[in-house]
Amino acid sequence: MLRLLSAEGYKLKKSKSFFVCAVVMVSVVVLMYGMMLLLDGVVQGEIENGTAGVFVTQEDQQALDELESGSVWEQISIMDMMRQVFSGNLVSCVLAVYVSIVVVSEYSSGMVKNIVGKGSSRTVIFMSKLIMAVLSSLLLLLISCAMVLACGMIFIGKSAFVGDFWQNAMVYVGMQMLLNAALAALYVLIAEVARSYAAGISASIGAAVFPTLLFTGLDVISEKYGLTLSSYWVVTRSETCPLSGITADFVLETVLVSAVWFLLSAGLGIWHFNKTDVK
Repeated sequence: MLRLLSAEGYKLKKSKSFFVCAVVMVSVVVLMYGMMLLLDGVVQGEIENGTAGVFVTQEDQQALDELESGSVWEQISIMDMMRQVFSGNLVSCVLAVYVSIVVVSEYSSGMVKNIVGKGSSRTVIFMSKLIMAVLSSLLLLLISCAMVLACGMIFIGKSAFVGDFWQNAMVYVGMQMLLNAALAALYVLIAEVARSYAAGISASIGAAVFPTLLFTGLDVISEKYGLTLSSYWVVTRSETCPLSGITADFVLETVLVSAVWFLLSAGLGIWHFNKTDVK
């Protein structure tokens, strides 16, 4: 296992996919702060309203005028920016593309066939790829979080880090790491089954989007019985994770939900990899 993990780590260093996805995540964070900076310029009258598609309505202007400085940065917190990273489709789509490339490239290059041919356990082979794909995916997310903090220091200032900020941030990011680890494991399963770039990427994105819609629809029925089924889907739980005041019950439920989806994905992946031929 350690030998295979070391080999996976070496291939990750040589791969361009991780660095490209990291640049994409960092660029999106910078773009978000850039849009807020542009919006603040419009509010302050330094930039014409409507520039680059940014409009400030009369209601928005009145709300901002009530603030001490009338600045957009007084209404935006670093945790709000953190939520923008995790609550949309950005993370799920980037991870879907990244994991699919990492896993499928091993099949297209014939690397998996060579490793299997050397007599290594298929279970160990799959788990090494799963572990490395999940860890590198989490590293991508940590890079994004670090960029959110760095830009927050630049644009918002030290005042954004006072109070319970660090406690809330650590708990929130921890919850997101657990949920997205399970999501990355699911993407590994899908890529292993698909074994092609197009099918793996499209199926992974679909797996992140369509269950969310399905569970949301089922909530209409399940809520009559006191159940919210969507809270047991990792993507929905990630999007609705509170920024502060996270209770012990929520943490426990998140750990259980993440563990179930991770183990389910790993178990099905191991079973499929052992039962199918490697071409």
